[in-house]
Amino acid sequence: LLLREEVHRLLGGMAYCDFAKLHQLTLQYQTSLNADEETTDEHFQKMIAEIDHLLSTENS
Repeated sequence: LLLREEVHRLLGGMAYCDFAKLHQLTLQYQTSLNADEETTDEHFQKMIAEIDHLLSTENS
């Protein structure tokens, strides 16, 4: 339950940012997490990869 709450908070914070791809990936992760799907880890990895990409772009 705590993880679901944190993902919800992350999505809420993104409402003030223009990170469309990260928002979409996070929604996909949230959906798979809530449905307890087998693809949850895959969605998590894609979300983290996009966060890493955004951080590396910011630091360039």
